[in-house]
Amino acid sequence: MLNERGLIDAVRALALDSLLEVAVSADLQLRLDPLIESAVYFGITELLTSAVKHAHAIRARISTGAP
Repeated sequence: MLNERGLIDAVRALALDSLLEVAVSADLQLRLDPLIESAVYFGITELLTSAVKHAHAIRARISTGAP
């Protein structure tokens, strides 16, 4: 999905499959270099996993866009 639909849609799909209640907000429809998108996606995956495993979180928020 990451290659076909981009980072934001891939993160939204990841959020749906997460054990957490995850809110994803995106001000921009980002299309970055594929290597960067892949790194960001897997970074978010690790963050969500760590939030469940180590912080015992029940929800998370992922936000992208201009500062």
